[in-house]
Amino acid sequence: MTEHIQPLLQSMTISVKENLHPYDENHETFDCYLQRLDNHLQLMKIDDSTAERDKTCVQILISRLSPKIYQTLTKLTAPDLPNSKSYKELIKMLKEHLAPQASIIAEQHKFSLRTQHEGETIDNYVAELRKMTTNCYFKCENCSKSTINTHLRTQFIRGIRDSEIREKLLQQKSTATFEEIVQIANSVEISKKKASQMLRTELVALQKVYSSELEGTLLTPNCIKDSPEYKTLEETLSKEFSNPDPSRKWREGVNKSSFSYLLLDPRLTKNLPNRAEQMPPTEVWKTFLESIFYVGKGKRARPYSHLYDAVKLWNAGMINDSNKKLQHILDIWKADLGVICLHVFQNVIPVEAYTREAAMIAALKLKNLRNNILGQFYGTPLTWSAQQQNKLGVALLYKAMMIFLNEGERQLKPSDIN
Repeated sequence: MTEHIQPLLQSMTISVKENLHPYDENHETFDCYLQRLDNHLQLMKIDDSTAERDKTCVQILISRLSPKIYQTLTKLTAPDLPNSKSYKELIKMLKEHLAPQASIIAEQHKFSLRTQHEGETIDNYVAELRKMTTNCYFKCENCSKSTINTHLRTQFIRGIRDSEIREKLLQQKSTATFEEIVQIANSVEISKKKASQMLRTELVALQKVYSSELEGTLLTPNCIKDSPEYKTLEETLSKEFSNPDPSRKWREGVNKSSFSYLLLDPRLTKNLPNRAEQMPPTEVWKTFLESIFYVGKGKRARPYSHLYDAVKLWNAGMINDSNKKLQHILDIWKADLGVICLHVFQNVIPVEAYTREAAMIAALKLKNLRNNILGQFYGTPLTWSAQQQNKLGVALLYKAMMIFLNEGERQLKPSDIN
């Protein structure tokens, strides 16, 4: 039996000797290499307790250095050769040269600046934060206990990109551990991804098709701002209603206190203003159009009246409704997000706001919105062809998108609406 075991042990020893890969400064730190080397020596049952054993340690160390590092070592030990030094002396020289003690203040400063990168997952962000604490020496000054998890929790919340997730984390009890905070963040992120994916699946199933005038701009959105035709249509609209005849009875009067508004779905925009610079113009335009689920006309005295009914349902615990617009709003709130209410073309008389609303609905097509009826045109636009009315809507939608990109994304939750 012993005769069979002995060759096996010898082969295992040879295998262990060969399994220590040389130090590669491009793929690992010297401290990591020393940990591998120490484990290797323990497996070999070798230490530096005697002169002979120390010499073996030196030979193994030198044999696993790259030519570049060995050349550096010869300079550090000059005029002596590296193998004339003890194992501990060589390790000390190499550590001082390859892994100098980092400044604790500098490392803590770098840690405090580390935020989640664009596209970086929560798990990867956590791994990077943990890695950075290695040289930060986060310990209590009085009892020397580690405070790493407290600092990790603080920096994780501070640096996470998603403001909705951060808001959720800030609502947790002060006793919540770092692991619990990360678990909550992961849960919220997964829920948001699932909700977004479900919505996109629904949109694909719906196969949105806009008016031919709007469809024609999807691949070349810049043509809208470059074409004088679009500008002329809006100028004609504005000119007619800028100085209305007070003797003429227009719908709801001539007080310039009305505006148009668009309701956008944040599950689709995903903070579009913040992402737009890194996206092709065609994708920005398509994303903006896809996110619009309602077009309306509002009054300055009650800017959020269109959300009041939804708030009443929400406060009453009724999260389902037959009204398509209200249900869409409730679904957004259930996803722990806020409705984006974009106010545009303000300080106009009611019939101008109604006309702008009608033009945008016509361009988008009613079937792609949560509106129940088409809008109403007034004045000269009422006499235009459907093609001209749709082109007016295209021009207004493009201008609304530019306003949105410049002003940024602001969401409204039930608690934001009185």
